[in-house]
Amino acid sequence: MVSSTGVRIPLASLILLVWLIVGVIVAFNEGYDQFGTWSQFATFLLAVVLWPIPATGGQVGIVF
Repeated sequence: MVSSTGVRIPLASLILLVWLIVGVIVAFNEGYDQFGTWSQFATFLLAVVLWPIPATGGQVGIVF
């Protein structure tokens, strides 16, 4: 893909960016947006990366 400035953006980077944006949206909608502890922050990051799990009704979590 070529942007208007002539810079090539690899397709893999574009797919990764879309994946992470959707992950953040799903994580916030599913209530993983509390960052009181490191455990909650790690759970948020896990929910962002594995967003299909919370999007389909599953749960993710990390406890330290």
